[in-house]
Amino acid sequence: MFCPNCGEQLSDDAQFCGACGAKIGENNESAENIANVGNTENVAVNQEEPQNTADNGITAADIANKAKAVGEEALNKANAVADSATAAVKKFVPGVNKTILLIACAALLVIIVVAIIIIANLAANKPSFSFDRVPHSLYAAENDDGELVLFLDGKELKNSDDVSYSSSSVAFAYNCNAFVYGGDLYKIDGDKFTLVKEDVEDVVVSSNMNALAYACDDEVFIYKDGKETNVYTVDGSVSSLVISPNGNAVGINVREDGEYVSYVSKGSKANKFSDELEVGIISDDASIVYCGDDNELHVVKNEKADDSVRIEKTVGNIIAMSKDNKKLIYTTSGGTYYYAPGLKDDEPVRISKNGVTPIFPVGTNGLLDDFRSFLGYENYSVKKYTLKGDEFESYTVASSVSSYRLSSDGNKLLYAKSGSLYVKDTRNENSEATEVVEDLYGSSYYYANADLSKIYAFNDDDDLVFSDGKSNKTTKIDTDVDNIVVSADGVCCYVKDDTLYTTSGGSKGSKVDKMNDVTSIRLNNYSIFYVWNDDTLYVSTNGKNFTKTSVAE
Repeated sequence: MFCPNCGEQLSDDAQFCGACGAKIGENNESAENIANVGNTENVAVNQEEPQNTADNGITAADIANKAKAVGEEALNKANAVADSATAAVKKFVPGVNKTILLIACAALLVIIVVAIIIIANLAANKPSFSFDRVPHSLYAAENDDGELVLFLDGKELKNSDDVSYSSSSVAFAYNCNAFVYGGDLYKIDGDKFTLVKEDVEDVVVSSNMNALAYACDDEVFIYKDGKETNVYTVDGSVSSLVISPNGNAVGINVREDGEYVSYVSKGSKANKFSDELEVGIISDDASIVYCGDDNELHVVKNEKADDSVRIEKTVGNIIAMSKDNKKLIYTTSGGTYYYAPGLKDDEPVRISKNGVTPIFPVGTNGLLDDFRSFLGYENYSVKKYTLKGDEFESYTVASSVSSYRLSSDGNKLLYAKSGSLYVKDTRNENSEATEVVEDLYGSSYYYANADLSKIYAFNDDDDLVFSDGKSNKTTKIDTDVDNIVVSADGVCCYVKDDTLYTTSGGSKGSKVDKMNDVTSIRLNNYSIFYVWNDDTLYVSTNGKNFTKTSVAE
């Protein structure tokens, strides 16, 4: 089963999407049925059913089954990119770059020695992760002529080929200025887009958003730097494709004469990889390739499939990968494990006996440098996991957590517990949680900016209130609010009685000029506001001034 909002692969009994927070079983599209790409709205994963969240990701069985699910996962993650979600009325939780510590050493030897000691101590406690923002988003809509209209980061692109609108998803690679829509490849040139190739299939996008790989007729191509390169001519049919983070390498799984064969390309003609193992995950230089065989998971180093090492015999899900595709977290019946080439005895390390869901801030790509130190959700608790020696150690940051959001730097956690909202420092095991909102309406009705300094929530009186995240003193903004979205810098737009309001901080909401017939509001890439007002689409980059577009119903 796949999430209807972002395309994330889910377990059949999942109630919430672990990638975007969407509630499964509800229609998460707004009334105008707009298709969205790179949609990273300010909504977190609702963790009220944590037993389901560990089921997100690529199943080893699917990898073994011709790696089909892996290819779909790679595309879906690139399309949705880490954390997209609906902005619908108070139904989902905000789940939400990187902190760099620089210490200048003086010339004196004693000071240098002291500084080195300080750095060593800090390094021992500093998480080995950093978060990358999803840099760009594409928003698709239909004009009154039934044509496709695209908005790149809020800027309208001209439809030079009169492309008809459909509900097709968009595979979008920003850094190569290209996308696939309705099975056709288009190139973005300035403020317009033009058709490059028709009947494109099996599309995957690199996690760096700089390359596309796809099949067309009996050929496989990489599209990068505005250039299309043929890497393989198929003597059979393509089963699935996978692509490395920077698009330099592609894994090709094909069916030839009734047998499945895999190939690997490093930007040029592909070479045969294996008659038995199928490529599931590939690094930029193809030095690390994860493969499936039945329910087993293998790692291949330096492209030599004959030297493959079986990591696990029976794997449940691959739930997280590092930015370089060389390290991963996966589940088995025995718990959650971490594997990285170079670990002692080249063996995986168990993180927990239970299912663990890594936590990422909203608006980021859901990839870490490493997983030697990270935050995760396990059995209603948020925990800090750290690899020390040959074992993972953990401590509980917050318990009885029903929903959560992580700050953009990973240093603060906002979470709901027993009808209240709390903020806690994630770097210090002994830090005290601060209650910031009392009498929370349910456990899902709160929103926040990237650094959690501007928090918006609904209380039991159905009031929209504001907190600065420092105490439980809140400011009432409004009541009986319908829809709400909050951007990364804390601008809040909400709809009340079909009228659009905007606010930032604890100030009263002010009406947005000429926005009195609003039917829906959405937030793309955590920064671009899209509002349907009087059957016309408006766009804003600051949540205050809205520009009328050519799109109308």
